[in-house]
Amino acid sequence: ASFAFFATYFRYMTLYFESDGFTASEIGFMIAVNRGLTTLVTPCWNALADRTKRARTIQLLAIIACAAPFLTLAIPISHGPGGLAVRCIAYWSFSVLGAPSGSMMDALARAACEQDSERWGQARIYGAVGWGLMHLFLGPLFDHLGFKAMFVSFLIFGGVLFVATRSGTPEACSRAGGEVNASSVLRILVRNRLFFANLTVLGAGFSMVEGMLFLLLREMQASTLLCGLSVVVTVIFELPIFAYAKPLLERLGTRKMILLGQ
Repeated sequence: ASFAFFATYFRYMTLYFESDGFTASEIGFMIAVNRGLTTLVTPCWNALADRTKRARTIQLLAIIACAAPFLTLAIPISHGPGGLAVRCIAYWSFSVLGAPSGSMMDALARAACEQDSERWGQARIYGAVGWGLMHLFLGPLFDHLGFKAMFVSFLIFGGVLFVATRSGTPEACSRAGGEVNASSVLRILVRNRLFFANLTVLGAGFSMVEGMLFLLLREMQASTLLCGLSVVVTVIFELPIFAYAKPLLERLGTRKMILLGQ
């Protein structure tokens, strides 16, 4: 449900902004600031979840709260600095309020699987399949109905995710290993600085693909359907990894798996 929900907008936002008449530079600016804001607020949301042991409740509230600014993105705007400002405020507000939806998704899913890596890998297969099928379905839908279908599908699958989260996940992700505060988070970052530096490089690469790939395909006269098919291809390569997650992790370990992915 979570991957189907994210598929309704995540990759397609760049195409929607392009249809608004924004340039690649303007779209890149919106995405860059959005990622920066999300990076700043996500630890705050997660720390709150750890302190209160109410991760599921925070997730549910985030799904509801982010709907309003997302729907304001559907309001027509005038071209120029004023229109860009309106889109930026709505898009960034949506991301700040909806940050828990992304950051706590895996943690709640792992808690529902009782931290079993094999069950998690099998569950992740369904997520990948949902991600791929949604892009395959939404591509031609947007080609025929336009991006108004994006907002309708966002509401529908947001409701599905709300029900699935409420009924299928525990209230807390896991027991905190110690006191949760700014200094403890900083110690984790310092102790694993090379690991997080590596993730930063990976994030930069993913950001370019997620933010600009569809725009590049558009320059090549690709339809929205073809953009969606490009995601399906990546899912095909993901499925074997998720299917054999437990034996691969036991044999290679986390570090080697990350290096293999690179």
